[in-house]
Amino acid sequence: MADRPLVLLEVLPVYKAENMDRLERQQQLQQLFADLDSRWLRIRKSPANEFAGVQRVEEIGVHDDLQLCDYIVAPGERFAEIERAFAVSEPFNHAP
Repeated sequence: MADRPLVLLEVLPVYKAENMDRLERQQQLQQLFADLDSRWLRIRKSPANEFAGVQRVEEIGVHDDLQLCDYIVAPGERFAEIERAFAVSEPFNHAP
């Protein structure tokens, strides 16, 4: 497990589907972690910008909300451990 740590990262929004360069980079990043059998969790924040839990995401999607930019990427074999550690809510995806 030492070689498969959790990854904390920020992925800025694509804003709109017409931003193809940004969308393609986002999709490449997601594919990289998918190839490593990793799962994504979005860090949820309160209106006061405080930690409010984590939520599973199947894809980052196209959105323009700067409150939805922080993620934990967990190796598949550690995902159950992360779900127990946090109150993980159901998957959430933004529609384009």
